[in-house]
Amino acid sequence: MGLSPRQVQRMPAGAQPNPVRRLREALAAGAQGEVAAVLDHLCEPYNGYFVPLDGDVDDAGVNAVKEAAEAIVAIAEGGSVRMTVREIREAIAALAALEKLLKLDPNGEPDGV
Repeated sequence: MGLSPRQVQRMPAGAQPNPVRRLREALAAGAQGEVAAVLDHLCEPYNGYFVPLDGDVDDAGVNAVKEAAEAIVAIAEGGSVRMTVREIREAIAALAALEKLLKLDPNGEPDGV
């Protein structure tokens, strides 16, 4: 992160601005769609993706099917590579969100699956 040891030591005391805290505060001020886009953009260089956990299992299932269908159509139509990659990433994120929700018990706690 390019911080000196002195800067790191000053963070807990509040004398040095914490870059992670500043990022969290900036994201908290944004709209939900914008925040998801920023987080996905931050994950992309590391071959990752942001997986929002919104709604319940039924909604997540419907969204996963919709996103997977859109990815299949994009691949089948042979659209632009950028469009196809975006559709695939959205499908993977939707399927991952569904998986995470399925692993939670009704109280929202991991059930050990």
